[in-house]
Amino acid sequence: RFRELIAPFAPASARREGDTSLYDLDAVARFVGARLKLKHEGENPTGSFKDRGMTVGIAAARALGMTRVACASTGNTSASMAAYAAAAGMDALVFIPDGKISYGKLGQAIAYGARTVQLAGDFDAAMALVQQVCAERGIYLLNSVNPWRIEGQKSIGFELLQDLGW
Repeated sequence: RFRELIAPFAPASARREGDTSLYDLDAVARFVGARLKLKHEGENPTGSFKDRGMTVGIAAARALGMTRVACASTGNTSASMAAYAAAAGMDALVFIPDGKISYGKLGQAIAYGARTVQLAGDFDAAMALVQQVCAERGIYLLNSVNPWRIEGQKSIGFELLQDLGW
């Protein structure tokens, strides 16, 4: 959805991301004195809003002729990238800071076939290493520094406008 407003290329691996439910939070709204809604992004294929951006990031990688993608992650990014890479027939590589990952999300990444590299250090160290490896090996980087990831995530704004009847 909203492809014409987001990306100039065809999707590589849509997995029915987006179109998540919008709920009224009446009790909280009364308490704070404002109208509140909740967009349930856990309904996306890997349970994260990051699926919205990842589908566009993978499509950009495909449009550039890339066959391998990578990220540094503590959870959601790795699961999303691995799922969308698998659907597009791409190899995925995940750099994980030592002991700093959601094991459920790591399990998702591995289940989708991602190769994982755990390193001593924090997220910044993992990010520095993945950037270096991507530059040296011709691998497409899919962290949020990738503008196509951010471009895809803006679909939530279009969807909210549509949900609210604007």
